[in-house]
Amino acid sequence: MRALLVATLLIAAGCRMGSLGRCNSDSDCAAGATCDPAERVCTVRAADCFPTCAAGLTCQSTACVDVTPPSITAIAVTAPPDFAPAIYKGDDDGTVSISAQIADVSGVQNVCLQVSGETGCPHAGSSADGALWTFTMPRAPTSGTLDGTPVAFTIQADDAPAGRSPNHATATSFVRFDNSGPTIQIAADPQPYARVLADGTTADIIPLAVTITDATGLCQAGACRPKLTVGTSNSFFTSQDGGTFFFDLDATKAALGADGPLGFTVSAQDSLGHQATASGSRFVDDKAPVVTLKVFRDGDAEPASGVGFPAAAPNTGYDGDTFLYSDVVRIKATVADVGGIGDISWRIDGIAIGGGVSKGTSRPVCGGGEATSCSFSLPVALNAPGNGELHTTSLDLESRPNLTAASGGATMIPVANLQVVVTAKDRTQSGAHQALAKQTTQTLPARTTRFLWLANLPGKRIVHGLAIHPNGDLIATTESPGPGFADEVFALPTQARPLADGGFPLHWSFGQDAGFGAGGFGDIFDMPAVGAGDGASAPIYVATTDGGVFALSPSGGTLWHAANLQELWTAPAVASAPAGEMVVIPSVAPGAAGASVFSVRAGTGGGAIVLDAGIIGDDFDSAPLVLDGGAYFGTVSSLYRLDVRDGGLSTAADAGGEIWSPVTDGGVIHTATIGAATSTLNTFQQSLGTRILEVTVAGGVNQDLIVDMTGRVIASTRSSRLVSIDAADGGLLDVGLDLESATGDGKVPLQGSDGTIYLPRSTGFLLAFRDGQTSWTFDPSGTVFRALAMDCAGRLYVASDETIYAFVTDDRGLADAPWPTYRRDSRATGNFGAPKYGIRLPGPDGGVCNN
Repeated sequence: MRALLVATLLIAAGCRMGSLGRCNSDSDCAAGATCDPAERVCTVRAADCFPTCAAGLTCQSTACVDVTPPSITAIAVTAPPDFAPAIYKGDDDGTVSISAQIADVSGVQNVCLQVSGETGCPHAGSSADGALWTFTMPRAPTSGTLDGTPVAFTIQADDAPAGRSPNHATATSFVRFDNSGPTIQIAADPQPYARVLADGTTADIIPLAVTITDATGLCQAGACRPKLTVGTSNSFFTSQDGGTFFFDLDATKAALGADGPLGFTVSAQDSLGHQATASGSRFVDDKAPVVTLKVFRDGDAEPASGVGFPAAAPNTGYDGDTFLYSDVVRIKATVADVGGIGDISWRIDGIAIGGGVSKGTSRPVCGGGEATSCSFSLPVALNAPGNGELHTTSLDLESRPNLTAASGGATMIPVANLQVVVTAKDRTQSGAHQALAKQTTQTLPARTTRFLWLANLPGKRIVHGLAIHPNGDLIATTESPGPGFADEVFALPTQARPLADGGFPLHWSFGQDAGFGAGGFGDIFDMPAVGAGDGASAPIYVATTDGGVFALSPSGGTLWHAANLQELWTAPAVASAPAGEMVVIPSVAPGAAGASVFSVRAGTGGGAIVLDAGIIGDDFDSAPLVLDGGAYFGTVSSLYRLDVRDGGLSTAADAGGEIWSPVTDGGVIHTATIGAATSTLNTFQQSLGTRILEVTVAGGVNQDLIVDMTGRVIASTRSSRLVSIDAADGGLLDVGLDLESATGDGKVPLQGSDGTIYLPRSTGFLLAFRDGQTSWTFDPSGTVFRALAMDCAGRLYVASDETIYAFVTDDRGLADAPWPTYRRDSRATGNFGAPKYGIRLPGPDGGVCNN
C-alpha cells in the first residue's frame, strides 16, 4: 500500500512576486532572476523573500520550496528477541516488527522496507500519526547458515512537495537471525592408532578435541548436550575447556585385524534448538605391515617369489639349492602398510659357534614417515662384515650328487642356512601417544656352503704340496705311486671354475709332458716354493727324489734346473745371497754315501750353480728354515745352520733325534723330535750350540709346528689333540677342543688372519677352530694332504689324494704371525725374512695382503 501525506505549503506573507513567471531560459526572466531549468520558473535569491523561508524550504520565484528529503530515524526492532540481546530465530512463516520515525515538512509518501536482495516495495510501511511508521519484515528461513548473522534491510521514503518532484531518503539497519546449528570443527589427525593396548585386550582410547561454537550458546545438559556417535554407539563429552569439548573414542569399534579409518560423528544443539553434526575419523591400524621378500644371486634372473638359487654346476657348491658363502646376493623387498610405514631394516643372521643364532647387524632402509609403501633392492655379500657368522659341525655335512672326486668316494661339504631377515614396523601409537608399532619379520632361509669347487688332477697324481703364485695360480706338486706314473707340477687358476663336464681348466702342467717320461721326473714328496717377483716373473722351485731341482716360469716352462743331486725329500727354502736368489735343500744319501745340503741358483744356458756341504745323517722330514742369513735344517739326529752368504756350515747341534722342520718366532729356533708316545721340544739360539730349553711333550708331536699370532707354538699330537706348547715347561693347552676322532691325529695347522686355526686330520678330515671351538668341518673322500694353503682372499685350499678343494673362510689371508703355516707363507718360501706373502698386515680398510 502506498501511503501519501501532503502537508500545506505556506507562502511567506509580504514576499514580492514581481513579473516573474514561466521561462525557458534566463532571457525570459526579469533582471536579477534566473531560469530554473528543472522547474522552468524564474527564481530570485532567497534574500528577496520576506520574511525568509522556514527550515527545509528554499526560496524559488520568491516562493519557499521543499528540497530536503525526509528524515528516517529511531529504527528499532520492536519484536522481543529469541536470544538476548538481539538474535531472532529463523522461521519460514514468521515475521518481525520494525519501527522508524519518518518526518518531512512537505509530508511523506511511498514509505517501504526492503530486505537485502529484494526489489520494488515488498514491505510497505504504515503510520497512525504520520510520524511513527511500522513495518512487518519476514524472518530468515528456518534452516540455513545464519548464526546470529546480521541481515540488512533498507527503509526508504519520499516527501510530497506541491508541484515538484519528491525528495527521496533511505536508511539502512539490520536484524540478527540464527537458523543453523553450532559450528563443529574436528581437526584432521594422520596418526595411526592401535586398536588395543600392549596387553592385547584393553581397548585403546583415542582422545578427540572438538571445537563447538554458536552465537546463541550451546545446550550442555541433558540429551541435547554434545554427543559422539560411532555406529550405533553414543557417548557424551567427557570434559570441556572453553569452546573445546573432549570425547573418548573407543578404538575397538574398528574391525579386528584390519586397518582403516574409524568414522564417527559429533552432534550439538544451540540454545534455539538448532542441531548440527560433523563427521570425522581416526585411522585405527590393527594389521601389521605386509612384507614381500626375494633373495637371489646378483645378476641372475629374479625369481617369482622367495629364494632363487644359482643353477647346479658340476664339482661346485652350486647344486641348484645352495648359495656360496662368498656370493653377492640381491635382497629385494617391498613393505606396505596403509597406515604408514615406520622403521624398516634388513639383516643376515647366521649360526653362532657352538649353536644358536649369530645375529647380523640391522641396517635401516627407506625413510618411514607417512609413506604407505617402500621398495628396496640392494646387493649384499653373504660373508660381508656385520652379517651373522656361519659355523657348522660334522652334523651339517652333506653329500652332493654334483660332486665327483677322482677317488670315487662321497665328498661331504658343510651346508647350513643363513637367514635373510627384513623387519618392518608401522607407525601405530596408543591414544596416549605411546609407541605401539606392530612388526612384521619376514625371513627367508638361504642354504649356504663354504665349498667353492673341486679340481681333479689326472689319475694317481697324489698332491704333496700347495703354494700360491702372485699371478693367482695355485701350484700343486704331486707324487704318483708305483711305476708307470709320472710325478707332475700343476698350475690351477684359482679364479677359474669347473667346466660343464666337471673338469678343471688347468693353466699348465710340468713333468711327463716336459720329456721326462713316466717315472723319469722323480717323486716329489713335499711343497713347491715360489721365489721373489710378481705374477709375470716369480719362479717356482721344485725338488725331486731323482736329485733334480727345477726353476719353472709362471707359464710352466723351465728357467733352469740342476740334475743328479742326491735324493731330495723336503721342500726347498728360498734365500737371498750376494750372488742372487737361491734355494737351499738338504738330501738323503743313497746307500752308504754321505748326505749333503745343497745351495742351488741359476747358472747359464738353463743350467744351475750348485754348492754343497756334507752333513751327517739324512734329512727326510726337516725342510729348511731361513733366518737372518742362516738356513736351519735337521737330520736323523742333528740340527745344522748353513750360512747362505758364504756356504759355511755350522757344527752339528744335538737335536735329540730326528726332527720335524724347524720354526722360529723371529728370535729363537724351535724344533720337535719325531716320536710316538712323547716328543721333545727344543729351543736353540740362532748360533746353535747347547739347547737353551728342552721339554717333553706328552703324546708326541705328529707333524710340523707353527707359531701363531700370539707367539704360541702350536702342534698336533699323536693323541688326537691340537695344542699350544709351553716352551719353558712343556705344558699343553688345547687349541682345538674336539678333533671328532680318538684316532684321527692332526697334521700341520694353519692360522688365518682372524685367528681361526685350520687342521687337516690324518683320517681324511678338515677342521676349523676358533677360540678352541669347532667352526666348521669338511670330509673328503680320501686321505688329506698334511698341509694347507690360503690366499689373500681368504680362500683355503686342501688336497685329498689327486683332488684339490677350495673353500671360503672368514679370513682375509694368513695370520700376521711369525710362522702361521707350514713353510711360513703363501709362497711356501720357508724364509722368515722374506716379504710376508699372503699374510694380512694391519692397516686401514682391512689392512694389506699380497700373495
